[in-house]
Amino acid sequence: MSKQSIKLLITFILLIAVFLALYLISKNGDFPEPQMDAIDRITEELIIRTITAYTLSPEETDDSPCYGAFNDDLCKLKEEWRGTGWWICASNEFERGQKLVLHSREYGALINCVVMDRMNGRYKNRIDLLMDTKENAINFGIREFEIEVIN
Repeated sequence: MSKQSIKLLITFILLIAVFLALYLISKNGDFPEPQMDAIDRITEELIIRTITAYTLSPEETDDSPCYGAFNDDLCKLKEEWRGTGWWICASNEFERGQKLVLHSREYGALINCVVMDRMNGRYKNRIDLLMDTKENAINFGIREFEIEVIN
């Protein structure tokens, strides 16, 4: 087979592929929706938890507010993670470093957080989100979210 015949055959195959794609788009109305991180994320079932908020102030933590229960410098981490889409959270239920996705249909919110601190021992099934200001924490209030545990 000559080079010209091979080029003609490849062109013909590409044209068929384009027409097939256009046909499928016109038939379905659009490209199929991608699955949200389906390949990258394996999750457990959703659980419902109360979510509150806190700041790194001595009256809400202790006399060394920048250092969490695992001795991580939360002030430094908060700045490093700013703008990444990940929040620092405290929980007595989950291990240090556990990634969680908080879903709220009521508030239309989706929050990604990593457990990097602990709460007061009296809070068992609650998660506390680290906020920049006391005003933000108060405005956040007490909310119910569905929790997705990311493995």
